[in-house]
Amino acid sequence: MGYLQFCKKRPLVFSALVLSALFWTCSINPKSMALGNYVNRDILGIAGLETAAWEPYNAVVGEHYTSDTAVLDALKNEVIPIYERFFHLLKQIQPQDGELAQIHALYIRGASNVLNGFRVKLAGIENQKEEMILAGNQQIGKGAEETYQWREQLLALYDSRNAVAMTKKENTALDKVYQFLTWDAATVGEPVTP
Repeated sequence: MGYLQFCKKRPLVFSALVLSALFWTCSINPKSMALGNYVNRDILGIAGLETAAWEPYNAVVGEHYTSDTAVLDALKNEVIPIYERFFHLLKQIQPQDGELAQIHALYIRGASNVLNGFRVKLAGIENQKEEMILAGNQQIGKGAEETYQWREQLLALYDSRNAVAMTKKENTALDKVYQFLTWDAATVGEPVTP
């Protein structure tokens, strides 16, 4: 076939390629695609902010506690501002898939409780009111439990929709999110941040 004949048939070849690509794209399970978009585009885009908010908090509480002043400074200057940004972006995510929307609502509720708990704890430290500090801790714990439930439900949805991460030499973003979702506080070591 000569070059001129190829040029005449190029629109036909191009059309065949486009139609086959369109057919392949349409054959992908839309629910799995929605889940992939939610995880890869939406959650992965803001997960770093949530992690960035928890790191300075965890550095001044529990076994790392040194003083109320250190907790106050961390909450006021790092934790709350970063978590507020994360929460604002989290609320902007609006999955169209019904199951994802329900699961996402749980994440929003949990994150809201965490943020409000941080604020109550900060006010308790500023006003030296132990009952407020304890109430803030309780609300943070409740929110953390709800976000853990979100992770569990998202992981179950991930499995039920047979969403499979691509295998490459390096971990894909979906692999990192899967690792992030399966991490919990009982796991030894730090979570894999997406």
